[in-house]
Amino acid sequence: MSTNSPTSWKWTFGDGNTSTKQNPTYTYSKAGKYTVSLMVKNAAGSNTITKTNYITVKSAIVKPVAEFSATPTSGKVPLAVKFTDKSTGTPTKWKWTFGDGNTSTKQNPTYKYSKAGKYTVTLTVTNAAGSNTVTKTNYITVVAKPVAAFSASPTSGKVPLTVKFTDKSTGLPSSWKWTFGDGSTSTVQNPTHKYAKTGKYTVSLTVKNVIGSNTKTISNYVTVKSK
Repeated sequence: MSTNSPTSWKWTFGDGNTSTKQNPTYTYSKAGKYTVSLMVKNAAGSNTITKTNYITVKSAIVKPVAEFSATPTSGKVPLAVKFTDKSTGTPTKWKWTFGDGNTSTKQNPTYKYSKAGKYTVTLTVTNAAGSNTVTKTNYITVVAKPVAAFSASPTSGKVPLTVKFTDKSTGLPSSWKWTFGDGSTSTVQNPTHKYAKTGKYTVSLTVKNVIGSNTKTISNYVTVKSK
């Protein structure tokens, strides 16, 4: 609102561009703070006014992209895990699901797992432009001393008898050793074994992980009859 009837005008918009219109409209194309100057002239002289950081142009809000890391991702029960948000797009809200039914809305939570298992972790991030979710399947492994358990089918039948053994151990074992009672063994988690002779067979399963080992024995578990 210049006074004393100027006859010419020169605007500088702070980004290198100018105008000689009296009342220009100008579009800023980049985010930033801009200092604006106006120089006016008439026959008597000139005058300049400058307003520092007068115009603020904010970055356009973009939809966030969820990403995270965690440390440690495996260990003994109870396991405290530090989760770190690495999302882009400047999210303003976070929702974590830790795979055991519990959640958090902190940006960088620490969570303690109290039971052995493999846990899938999900992070949903949100801002004014939208939301995005990332899921990491079986991302956290929590181990305890294993407890051996197993089943078999069939447990009786005529010779030769093929039996399917199924590991039902808890505590996330990482190795298995079966003894089938006829001198044969296996290190497969869920083996199939063929009994070639009649008899009653005692079966044992030993499971191990980084915490320790455990053995389950079932006496006379498999009965193989003559034809």
